[in-house]
Amino acid sequence: MNSMQQLSFIDIWRPGRSLPTKKTLHAIAGRVLALWRQKRLLRRLQICYNPRLFSTIGRAILEKYRIELNPLLLLEHPRQLIPTLIHELAHIAVFDRYGHVPLHGEEFRALMQSLNLSPQATHDLPVRNPWRNRGNQEQKALIKAIQQYSVRLNNTP
Repeated sequence: MNSMQQLSFIDIWRPGRSLPTKKTLHAIAGRVLALWRQKRLLRRLQICYNPRLFSTIGRAILEKYRIELNPLLLLEHPRQLIPTLIHELAHIAVFDRYGHVPLHGEEFRALMQSLNLSPQATHDLPVRNPWRNRGNQEQKALIKAIQQYSVRLNNTP
């Protein structure tokens, strides 16, 4: 049985109307880290939504063991959450194991390929910049809703 056949999240979260809570994100990360034999990282790992991201779907802040996810893009494209989380998690796992090495180098590619996932560094999702033309009432309401939603998710255990 290969890693991808062992890796399932249906019992934890399914793409739908809402994004997973921090507890759910950590449960997903725990399954991935267990396959990579790095589950101990879960204690240090921080995962949150950052409503200030607009073209980046996710990012890893290596030294802080922190993953930030874009709530707007993930609400619009929920099926991208798992691959994005795993992509950013691979950066943290590589940093923990090897230190500073090329971000999408052989160590990173090996982890991604172990789960039959693409090590591709970019996405081709349509991006709307909610920060542009903030004078528009509709855009102001959207920004406020995203910020409130992100705060609520980030504060939910």
